[in-house]
Amino acid sequence: WELISITTFLMSYGADETARWRYFTITHMGGLLIMGAFAVMWSISGTYVLSEMNGISSIAGSMVSSVLIFLLFAGFGTKLGILPFHAWMPDLYAGAPIHTVTLLSTVCSNVAIMILIKGIFLWIGVPDNMFLVVLMLLMSSATAIWGAMESLIQTEPRRILAYSSMENMALVTMCISAAMLFSQISSESLVVVMVVAAILHTVNHSLFKSLMLMTVGTVENCTGEHAIEKMGGLAKV
Repeated sequence: WELISITTFLMSYGADETARWRYFTITHMGGLLIMGAFAVMWSISGTYVLSEMNGISSIAGSMVSSVLIFLLFAGFGTKLGILPFHAWMPDLYAGAPIHTVTLLSTVCSNVAIMILIKGIFLWIGVPDNMFLVVLMLLMSSATAIWGAMESLIQTEPRRILAYSSMENMALVTMCISAAMLFSQISSESLVVVMVVAAILHTVNHSLFKSLMLMTVGTVENCTGEHAIEKMGGLAKV
């Protein structure tokens, strides 16, 4: 995960230097949170083999498990653009090479979501803590609304897609949070529906967002423009 942060930082040449270093700092802070969570999970479970970790919450208790889940949520949220960890996204998306942006928006997001789902529902287990669920729901909801509203007023396609990625990943984490809620009220069928919805939306997002970003890159190369109002007459170009 740290190598992904370093690699994408190096691949984001051309972007605003402040945005690049902001990305580097925020995502490495997230990496430290993730490493801290896995270190505690290793200590509690007695194994560093992830496939052997199962239901740590039954050993660690509700409070410790809740902290571990929030550390994972915040750590991976730095790359997903969850508020307040989104500060790097619009500027980096606007200036970095399009293949770097596509990598961030799809592959990195997919990895974060899949490990988050496994961490919460398999390795740790959902603790009996409604405060954690409400907090995650509120952060996800705020991010989804903020991303949707901001994308409506942007004038550059890349920035529109940056806020769109924030919104879509927030919708996925909302599904994960809802699954945690339904787990606490022992509704297994709804848990399955929410987790499947999160996975399906993640896969769909990686497909359509990568196509949209690469298309925007092609249009920018053809027109030499970044402002959407100046991209009229694309067929002629």
